[in-house]
Amino acid sequence: MIIARYLSTKILFSTLAVSIVLSLVVMSGRLARYISAAADGQLALSLIFPVVFFRMPQLLEIILPVSLLLGILMSIGELNDSNEMTVIKATGMSEGRIMAIGMGAALFVAFVVALFSFYVSPKGNAYVGQLVNAQGMKSELSQLSPNTFYELENNGGTVYAGMVDTERRGMSDVFVFRPEPISSRFDSSTSGQSPRQTIIYASHGYQEYRDEGGFYFVLEDGVQFEGVPGQQNFLVTEFERYSQRIEEPDDQVNALTTEQESRVITDLFGQSDPESVAELHWRLSLPVSVLLMAAIAFPLSRSNPRQSRYYLLIPSLIMFLLYMVALNTGKESLASGEGTALASIWSVHISVFLLTLILFFWPAIMDRFRHSGTRG
Repeated sequence: MIIARYLSTKILFSTLAVSIVLSLVVMSGRLARYISAAADGQLALSLIFPVVFFRMPQLLEIILPVSLLLGILMSIGELNDSNEMTVIKATGMSEGRIMAIGMGAALFVAFVVALFSFYVSPKGNAYVGQLVNAQGMKSELSQLSPNTFYELENNGGTVYAGMVDTERRGMSDVFVFRPEPISSRFDSSTSGQSPRQTIIYASHGYQEYRDEGGFYFVLEDGVQFEGVPGQQNFLVTEFERYSQRIEEPDDQVNALTTEQESRVITDLFGQSDPESVAELHWRLSLPVSVLLMAAIAFPLSRSNPRQSRYYLLIPSLIMFLLYMVALNTGKESLASGEGTALASIWSVHISVFLLTLILFFWPAIMDRFRHSGTRG
């Protein structure tokens, strides 16, 4: 019992240490991505850390399986180097018993991953979506910087502002140039004439989101000049408030989460669309991956005294990456309706399980071949 507790504690602490290191690495990459999005005006600065925090459980779903794999390799390697494993086996504890103790620790990690995958991560994704929809995502106008001309998409014109606040919502001394006024787009009598142009100056401007129509650029206390360059018959209109609809950017941060990723697992059961089916089997796969990575770590941890205990870490990481790539490929295939869950996702798990069995019994298989060769 003492040995079992000692092994379990050592494996779990090693897994925790590896998880912290990998989490810091992954979070730094995500943080850089969100800071870049904020610099481009696609995400409010105040939302960077909340988005990172609430997206962290989804990252841990992938980090924990590989951390457990590396944690077991490092723990067993350390026990082998210090000859503690020799002492443990001398007490009568078999390799199968040691593996069973390790799988007990893996069951705890699998439970944590299942809790994240089934409930915590979807809730976090849904909350991030609410934050982003409420204030995080902006229109393309949010990329505007002070004293800089910015060209809107779809021939929407050019915008200049003398001052833009830190949240890139309000601005002052605003100039807007449109190559063609809205009225002439629907007026057939203007066809064949020189293109009319519109120049707008407003003392204040801001963007607002309307549920019925998306993003709008609102100008206040301004004047509009409309006419053909070179002619004197310009139409001058003063206004207190002017609104123009603007397009949302194509590379939205909101695309980080899908509708299926924001559903808890109970909402995915009974769904027949391919995306929901793929998401369901992906969620179920994550706890299974924890158990498989723990199981395959024990035969991989058999060390040669002449080799370093760390020599298998890189091959193990490569194996895990190939495993995840195969699972993601299967998920995409299932989401596109091109395959079945058994062929796309669960066949990958079955392959890893068979590989684990081969590695576990490989010494016994080789001994049998050597003995049969000697008798021959």
